[in-house]
Amino acid sequence: MSDTLDLEELAETLSEKLWLLQLNQLQKVCVEIKIQSETVATRRALIRLITESMDSVIDDEEQDVAAHHLRTLMKQVDQMIGNSENTDDEENTESTAQTSQKTAEEISLAEKYSQLQLSSQALQDEVRWLSERLNSASPSQASVTQNVMPTTVNRLPEVTIRRDFKICGQIGEKGQKEKLSYTNLMHQIDRGLMRGHSEAEVMEAVIKSISPGLSLRDMLEIKRDLTLPQLKAILKGHFKEDSSTGLYHRLVNITQDSRESPQNFLFRAIELKERLLLASSDVGSDEQYSAELIQKKFLRSLSTGLLSDHIKFQLKPYLDDLKLTDEILIDRMNEAASVESERQSKQRKNTSSKVTKVNEMQTEMQTSQQGQCAAEARVGVQEQSAEVLKPKNRKSPAVASSRLRPL
Repeated sequence: MSDTLDLEELAETLSEKLWLLQLNQLQKVCVEIKIQSETVATRRALIRLITESMDSVIDDEEQDVAAHHLRTLMKQVDQMIGNSENTDDEENTESTAQTSQKTAEEISLAEKYSQLQLSSQALQDEVRWLSERLNSASPSQASVTQNVMPTTVNRLPEVTIRRDFKICGQIGEKGQKEKLSYTNLMHQIDRGLMRGHSEAEVMEAVIKSISPGLSLRDMLEIKRDLTLPQLKAILKGHFKEDSSTGLYHRLVNITQDSRESPQNFLFRAIELKERLLLASSDVGSDEQYSAELIQKKFLRSLSTGLLSDHIKFQLKPYLDDLKLTDEILIDRMNEAASVESERQSKQRKNTSSKVTKVNEMQTEMQTSQQGQCAAEARVGVQEQSAEVLKPKNRKSPAVASSRLRPL
């Protein structure tokens, strides 16, 4: 009885510790004890499954086996809890470091601002000294000074506090959905340059945004005399981005997939076009294509790549216009796809009604044919019955005459 109580207490303690685990950790526990949990998406349901499994082990297995199972499971849970606490400590350490770095930046900005205020005060003192000297000069100069000095004194030097440039997101391996793409990264770099940040600031922000542990970051951190064009070329190789020639051929040969909607096909073509424009604008590109040529091939590929002839016919007046914007094209594509969907829906209804009528006619014809066959069969049976009922003693004339011949 005491052993049973020990098992119950151990199971109760283990159930309480399960609430300290995260969803992914509970899923790992289910895998360890061979519980199907692929369709379960909540912590409460997973804990209930694990608890039911423990109860079944206590009820069905021997006490030694059940105790060993529960202790093994307890060690795994304790190890997961310890790993979670270590992760939390690392996150707290990292957040503390970030906070201290932010505080240092704020102190640096405050010092710069105080220096600017001192410079402004020095300028005001110098202006005041010059105005006093001018007042002691000739009256004509004094009148000129009275007209000019107010604007000079009131005009203070502008102080602009600009934040450091940072890349939103993180650079990882190619294909990782939660990481930055090459197109998005190039867009952020160009935006930073447009806002007045220097190339050195932009390059430093890009290097900081690379995931720690990647050889790419280690290489860039020790590389000397790195320039922004060189950095872009290295990033292009890291993301395995196609060259301008490869993007051009992909745009020319793009076609709509059988399971792809017309709108998604258009979005995919626009993405290829924008990537080709970006690659062609790069100074180190292997081949540079003009924007007019890219737009012409883009519209041509849409016309030849769409599967529906009806949508092509509706878009044809717009696909011949090289000045057509992407927004108008998307709007016209939505209208054409809506009309095509409505047309196909009506055709399906008409086809189903025709098939129903044909089936009814075939059923009627089969029924009438079966009736005719049954009638013919009945007539044949009646004729055979009549043949059977004829008198069997009726003899041929030759036999009768031979019997009447005298001996």
